[in-house]
Amino acid sequence: MKSLICVLPIFLFGCSQELHKQDSNLPVNVTEQVGANAMTVESLTDHIKTLASDKFEGRGPGTRGEELTVDHLIKEFKSAGLKPGNGDSYTQAVPLTSVEAMNKPSLTIHDDSGQDLTLHYTKEQVIWTRQQTESVAIDDSELVFVGYGINAPEQNWNDYAGMDVSGKTVVMLVNDPGYATQDDDLFNGNSMTYYGRWDYKYDEAARQGAAAAIIIHDTKPAAYPWSTVASSWTGPQFDMVRQDKGVKLALVEGWVTKDTARYCLKSKPLFHVFKWGFAPNPTARRRGLGKCLIGLCN
Repeated sequence: MKSLICVLPIFLFGCSQELHKQDSNLPVNVTEQVGANAMTVESLTDHIKTLASDKFEGRGPGTRGEELTVDHLIKEFKSAGLKPGNGDSYTQAVPLTSVEAMNKPSLTIHDDSGQDLTLHYTKEQVIWTRQQTESVAIDDSELVFVGYGINAPEQNWNDYAGMDVSGKTVVMLVNDPGYATQDDDLFNGNSMTYYGRWDYKYDEAARQGAAAAIIIHDTKPAAYPWSTVASSWTGPQFDMVRQDKGVKLALVEGWVTKDTARYCLKSKPLFHVFKWGFAPNPTARRRGLGKCLIGLCN
């Protein structure tokens, strides 16, 4: 884990001095229109090509690519006649923390028969922690399937109702029930709501007291393939500097593949639930799956 300062470009919309000199009597709405007209498909395409080029080295926070990107943006802001938004500066320093798993985090599942299944990092599972600490470990944590891991009172939906998941590892489906049922009256139908997003699911699991939270990846409801999971949640993970070091978050967060989940959800009722992505009744949404052992170092 390491801390760094990210420079955030900020600005205020304003008219360039040259524009005022040309016609200082122009009403504000007209000058705004002049700026809007400058934003063309061609100019936006040029900016994207420039920032996406190898010269900017991926634009990662805390890297030379970030410095090049900020310098480029400031130059373009000035060229467009934009005024600084932080006193006389176009930037503001934002403290960030980078948390990176230095080992290949292990995840082992013990099933009811006493057999151990150790999942391959990046191929079958990707796990990490947002807690800003040197290492985390979970030993003998009960796995509990919690449907979509959603507590939405306004939808009369609570996957955690009647459950105590304190210290347990919750396993849940991606997206929300609206997508699975294609019912426009349930959540938002085919359009994912915030309840379907991974960040909500992890935060809700933490509020429920879970030690770990794992989402089952499925390409269609997630809207991205497993390769996106494997590339996005490995390597440095940036976050705001947390005064409490993230102690209120779950110790471990992560994803497992659909095939891995199929193995874990071996009982017929649960496999039916997973196959269709929707639990028709509360008892099917809640079920113990065994126990797990997790360890990672930052």
